[in-house]
Parts: sequence; C-alpha cells; structure tokens
Amino acid sequence: MKRVLKGLGTVGAFVLLTLVGAFFMAQSKAMGRLDKQWDTHTVDIPVPFPLSEAEVAALRAERSAGLDADAGTVATQRALERGKHLLESRYSCFECHGRDLGGGTMMDAPPVGRFFGVNLTTGKGSAVAKYTVSDWDRIVRHGVKPDRHGTVMPSIDFMSMSDQELSDLITYIRAQPPVDREQPRPEFGPVGLVLMAKGDINLSAELVDHQKAHERVAPGGATKAFGEHLAQVCTGCHGPALWGYLQGVSG
Repeated sequence: MKRVLKGLGTVGAFVLLTLVGAFFMAQSKAMGRLDKQWDTHTVDIPVPFPLSEAEVAALRAERSAGLDADAGTVATQRALERGKHLLESRYSCFECHGRDLGGGTMMDAPPVGRFFGVNLTTGKGSAVAKYTVSDWDRIVRHGVKPDRHGTVMPSIDFMSMSDQELSDLITYIRAQPPVDREQPRPEFGPVGLVLMAKGDINLSAELVDHQKAHERVAPGGATKAFGEHLAQVCTGCHGPALWGYLQGVSG
C-alpha cells in the first residue's frame, strides 16, 4: 500500500509540476502579446466638425432672411446632437463607461479577468484629460494607448468609424460634466492568460490595419454601404463575416 501511495504521490507531483510549467509558459506568451507596441498613423481632424457646403449655403439663406446664426456655434450644436445620438444609439459607449461616462465595468470575472471602462470625463481619474485628437483616434479606432501598447478597448467594432463620427463623439464627451472616479487597472486572471496564449482572446490592436485611412464621413441613405458601416459594431462578437466565433475579450 505504501508503494502505491508513494507512486501516486510521484505521479501527482509530476502532473502538478507539468501544469505549473505549462501555465508559466502560457503566461509568458500572453504577456509577450500584451507588452507588444504598435505604430499607428497620426490623424488631425477638426473638433467640432465644420459645416458641409450644403449646410453653409443653408445658413447663408437663413441670414439673408434676417436670422442671426454663427457658423461656429451651429457646427458645435449639430456636432453635440450627432455625438449624443452616436453614443446612445450606435456605439453604446455607456455600456462600458457608465451612464455618466465616469467609468464602468466591462467584465468582473477574476478567473478570466477584471476589465473596466475608463473615466472619459475631465474629472479626477480621467484617462483622456490630456488626449490629443490623434490619441482619441488611436484608442477608439485602433485599440492602442498613447504609450503604443494595446488595450482592452474593443476597437475592432469601431475601426470603420468616420472622422466626422469620431469628432462628434469627442465634442459630446468633452461637453459632459466632470466625474471624479478612479478606475482600477485592467488585469487578466489565470484562465484569461491561458486563453490569450492559445489565441482565443485577441486584442483589437492585433486585428486592425493601423495605416489604413478612415472615411471622412460615414455613408448615408438606405444603401448596402451604410448597412455594412452599421454592422461593423457587430463584428467583435460575431466575426468579420458575422458567422459567429468565440472572441472573448476582443479589446
């Protein structure tokens, strides 16, 4: 009996060491992906977005009719309206960043990881207080932080966002009241690290073309192009062809 127990103990110790070794190998591979830095293009788009030629022509007609409207003020008002619509109805920023945009919870499952939407306001704990327009482009449409590391931002859903849409969102977010909230740093749990090492979890930075130019304005009308533009926000969970796949944390 003693021999049997000793043999089982030896086998158990071998299995345990094998599992520990495999985990540390997976952890090393996953951290290598997380530590990778990415080079993206640099963009400089106007915030707020200027009026179109048609809007300027309409504004001139209003002025000739005796209405007093400043082009800059009108552009800001319309950008705020579009930004609010995009945030609430199309890009669902509230889901991760909270109704007050001061930060929210993306996932709180310690074995896989704990991920939080950052504070987007100008209050204490803001993650974007010093962001340039190019920084906004990198984080939203490329999933890359100013330090060039990838992030859990699910940018695969937003990589087709037009320059005007991004500008409108920035305009609206910057106009919101400051919220003082410090958000915890994201962290992967042991299961999350193994899934990342296996390739079952991807960072958006690994999936986006960082040099591809963005459309200035989104397609409009009841067109296939507009439908494809809208459907981009579904690809993070349902795959590029919408056939479905396990993406895990796509950000």
